[in-house]
Amino acid sequence: MNKETSIKLFEEQKVRVEWDENQEKWYFSIVDVVAVLTSSEYQTARNYWKVLKHRLSKEGNQTVTNCNQLKMIAPDGKMRLTDVADTEQLLRLIQSIPSPKAEPFKMWLAKVGRERIDEMEDPEITINRALETYLKKGYSEAWVNQRLKSIEIRKGLTDEWDRGGIKKGLEYAILTDEITKAWAGVTTKEYKKLKNLKKENLRLERNIIGPCLGLGISTFVMLSTESILSMSFTSSLAKFGGDLAVGAMTIITSTSQLILMPLQGICQGGQPIISFNYGAKNNERVKKAFFIQLKVCVIFTCISWLIMMLVPQIFAGMFTADKELVKYTAWALRIYMAGIFAMGFQICCQQSFMALGQAKVSLFLACLRKLILLIPLIFILPVFMQDKVFAVFVAEPVSDIIAAAVTTIVFMAKFNGILEKKR
Repeated sequence: MNKETSIKLFEEQKVRVEWDENQEKWYFSIVDVVAVLTSSEYQTARNYWKVLKHRLSKEGNQTVTNCNQLKMIAPDGKMRLTDVADTEQLLRLIQSIPSPKAEPFKMWLAKVGRERIDEMEDPEITINRALETYLKKGYSEAWVNQRLKSIEIRKGLTDEWDRGGIKKGLEYAILTDEITKAWAGVTTKEYKKLKNLKKENLRLERNIIGPCLGLGISTFVMLSTESILSMSFTSSLAKFGGDLAVGAMTIITSTSQLILMPLQGICQGGQPIISFNYGAKNNERVKKAFFIQLKVCVIFTCISWLIMMLVPQIFAGMFTADKELVKYTAWALRIYMAGIFAMGFQICCQQSFMALGQAKVSLFLACLRKLILLIPLIFILPVFMQDKVFAVFVAEPVSDIIAAAVTTIVFMAKFNGILEKKR
């Protein structure tokens, strides 16, 4: 028999069905129908049908006697025999199941039958309906398009086999095996076994997840402390400089991202190169990759520093048309960005520590600039300086230069030792 297996949806509930082309009729999984009518889970519906089947058999119900069994995909993903019924049999069985959904379900059965006739008359309807069904099941559009494309290719292949006189069944299976061997190097059965992941394969292992978390924690600290830093700047500037200073800081924060984000991108792009060659013990390539990355970062930050010192008003004017705020922000930008040239060294060396598996050192350096230096300086410097607003803004370049100097010295001191360490 030529069969087409699929899943239909009734009120977002799945019903396994199979179309028998020779008999031109649908077969429905009885357990799925019971689950729909009783609003129960699969196992509960299975038990319900078992009891109902036994009762109807004792009563001599011919519908139960004539029920067939077909292999369908079970909840565990395997093909298992399950009781099925055609539309006529199903309508009789529904009468034995008290349910408010009985009448809507009968209408749905009629709709499914009508859809099949429409699809036979116009194959395009089949494609559109399949697309809609897959989307309802939660698959992405990209996945659905790929799936439909694979179905199209498979159909073209099987049509060619039919024209060549290839018999369905064993000969189809032999050819499918040969195709699978060509692209996967194993038979279809072997490939299924290869992809059969078990629960134990998904368990997190401490010796693997621990180092992964360690390498990511420094980046987490850098990003998570941004909110604390922002609150520190805002509270101090509001106290000493008022709304004008807070407004300037808002613009400065956005402007600084124009410099820091490209730096992060450069270093994140260099990380896998450094890590790969470090793992391969190719120390020369590690050094070459690092110094190229360092050169690019330093050149970029130095150019950025020069622009900020010469024409800060351009960046201020990008965010506001208020002349007073532009003038104030330009003054503040020159102070805040005075140490930005050092960030090329800071970020490059810190990110490279992560690439070399030095999670603890990277974490310390991530904390050094913001938590240890910058945030305390925001509150300490105004105590000792007459111009309080200037003191708040100058905390940034002071912490940048100190943190960059410490990070660079530590990295250069440890670099060769890390490369020579046994691994």
